[in-house]
Amino acid sequence: MIFFFFYFYDIHTEPIIQKAFDMVCGKKLKHDGYCDMSEYISAKLNKNEIYQLLSESHSPFLELYDNSYPTENTAYEMWRDFVNRNKSEKPDLFDNNNSADIPLSYVEAKAIINWVYRAYKTKEKREEQTKELFSYITETYSVFELDFINQIIFIRSRVDINIVQTVEDYIKNINLIQEEDTTVFYRGHSNVNYILQPSIMRSSAWICHEHDMHNEIIIECPEDFENCSSHLDYLVLMQHYGMPTRLLDVTKNPLVALYFACVGDDARNGEIIILCAPKDKIKYPRSDTVSVLSSLSLLDSSTKESLLSWINGNNSADAIDAKNKLLHEIQNEKPAFEDKITGTDIGDCFFVLAAKKNSRIANQDGAFIICGLLDDTGSSINKYRYSENAKIQIFVIDQKCKKDILSKLNKLSINKARLFPEIEDVSLYIKSKY
Repeated sequence: MIFFFFYFYDIHTEPIIQKAFDMVCGKKLKHDGYCDMSEYISAKLNKNEIYQLLSESHSPFLELYDNSYPTENTAYEMWRDFVNRNKSEKPDLFDNNNSADIPLSYVEAKAIINWVYRAYKTKEKREEQTKELFSYITETYSVFELDFINQIIFIRSRVDINIVQTVEDYIKNINLIQEEDTTVFYRGHSNVNYILQPSIMRSSAWICHEHDMHNEIIIECPEDFENCSSHLDYLVLMQHYGMPTRLLDVTKNPLVALYFACVGDDARNGEIIILCAPKDKIKYPRSDTVSVLSSLSLLDSSTKESLLSWINGNNSADAIDAKNKLLHEIQNEKPAFEDKITGTDIGDCFFVLAAKKNSRIANQDGAFIICGLLDDTGSSINKYRYSENAKIQIFVIDQKCKKDILSKLNKLSINKARLFPEIEDVSLYIKSKY
């Protein structure tokens, strides 16, 4: 029998598959220590929706979805034929032996992995093959002690997986948390595979053009920013309207986080992240540290690269100049700010207790994590995740239970109208009741 997972067995001959798997699963596994593969194992991805997304981007991988999915016996031949037909027109994509350089979008990566998984026609076989990936993951990512529960791959030595199915389950887990001398914050998101990082860091193009995006929205919408008096104020307002920033929303209310873990993405498991912040990592909005990190948004990418070298001990002219540019932006906000910038702060993240300047922040009991020039390992934020016995505790919301949990939260006045009190959101909530 020919197994379509030959791609993973002989990964060096199939760099596109390697790239796709790294984007879909490998990065999450390296970053956070776990990855939910249920949408592939349970075949939740809709073929028509994938086709539409590939069509909109004029992706060559649309061809894979023109016909029926492969079978175990035809997958190898279909894939090789597809690659051979396309490599002359797109050699950087199909004839590139360095997977890191392959220009693959996340949508394309998901489409490829879904196509590969669909060669097996039963959930049991797809689950079996996922377990077979362990040896590939171990070799490629130097990740050991892998385990598998509820279709989630996880590193047993780093994390524990807790499945939440009811509000009562969740509250019981919350009540067990015992963290002295820390403040507990919560973050909920509807897809467990979201990587814990601020939105600006979810795209290399966004992080490269952070200062362009920052300046352009102020130029285009000046009246909206008239009441902003600090760099943080600008970032908070941008975050409010969906602009990518170096802020990450959190809340001090565990039920609010549970709501966000359940609303939307009904076909995917949600997640609650519990973060325990020591006192020295909690800042007020007017803190000097917050001013330093929020000013990073105003620096261009080359200046931030030079600033990183300064953090690492480089005192070249470019590095010192980058530090002085940062100082200049801080002093635009705080003229009396002294030159006491530390590299450790710039490369870290801090919890900011948000000023209750609008009803949304107040009702959500909102706060922020503000991030400096972080790397992509996740260690800067993940080190604050709640752990027991040296293992991070992962709280996964079973997708089958999301609607029941939302119904129970509604009875506790945790709903769209309460958390999003703007009239358009209240109107949507009222309409949904009838």
